[in-house]
Amino acid sequence: EKQKWERNLQSYANELAFFLNRDLQKALEKHSVLVPKLYGHESVPGRRYVLLTENLKPSWTTWAVHPATRSPEVFRWLAGFHGAFQGLLPEHTLWDFGTHVHLDRRPSKELENLPQSIADFCRDFAGLDPFFGRPESRLLGQRLQSVARKVSEHLSPGPENRPRVTLVHGDFKGANYFLKNEGEGCCAFDWQWTGPGLGATDLIYLFCGSVEDEIVQDYQRWLKLYHDHLIQTAGAVEQYNYSFDAFLLDFKAATLDYARWVFAYRLMGDTPEKFRARAENVDVNLGLFRRHPPRIRWLLQLVEEFLSDFEE
Repeated sequence: EKQKWERNLQSYANELAFFLNRDLQKALEKHSVLVPKLYGHESVPGRRYVLLTENLKPSWTTWAVHPATRSPEVFRWLAGFHGAFQGLLPEHTLWDFGTHVHLDRRPSKELENLPQSIADFCRDFAGLDPFFGRPESRLLGQRLQSVARKVSEHLSPGPENRPRVTLVHGDFKGANYFLKNEGEGCCAFDWQWTGPGLGATDLIYLFCGSVEDEIVQDYQRWLKLYHDHLIQTAGAVEQYNYSFDAFLLDFKAATLDYARWVFAYRLMGDTPEKFRARAENVDVNLGLFRRHPPRIRWLLQLVEEFLSDFEE
């Protein structure tokens, strides 16, 4: 419990560091990427952090799952945010790497439990969808466990992938971005897990948590929309080159990494009854994947398709 509290304090310090870094804020302003304004702050490092930010609620709304018609705004905002820093991340005092799902931030026992967790989930949900009853589905945990470290290394910022590294939001779900009530506009907030990383990690987080079924059913179209806007935003970088194929491989790695976290932690011990209870009383902070079995089927189908890219 103490370790969790200390990590939370670090995440609050990270949010303040994001707002106070003028180079980061200038890059966002240059690319017209909307974030709330910081009006004031008070902190006792390692003990307390208080931030007063702009109140967007009168004219903006958060959604547990945003309407499909608003998806272009969300994907363009994310591409603009990533493009503002793609290959050009300024000096900062944020986390060494963004997101809270990264393997190096998780207890080792989670990975040990992964094969059993997926097998148990598939057993319990087989009555809802024959996909979960397949022997191949129940064995995905073993395969995912075997590539977990390789996938994590692929996603970790380093010299070999520096041109593909940007600033990632780290917790990009419906509860953490506003959409304008009238007209178009997206504005994200909550920078507790923001840091260097590959933008694809934010995309799979969004796909699994906060979009309609019709969006994931045509996910490659949305990946291309995002990638096109990313290249337009980052186009000012001299000799910038991030092909769609390279980006797609990063998305595959991000998907496998996210699925590892989902099953080793978030869905441990879940049952159809728990899914139904969440669906009846929706919490905007809980991703759609925690109450909507078809989203988990989609995720596992991608896992099965993508694993061969990282298996020996």
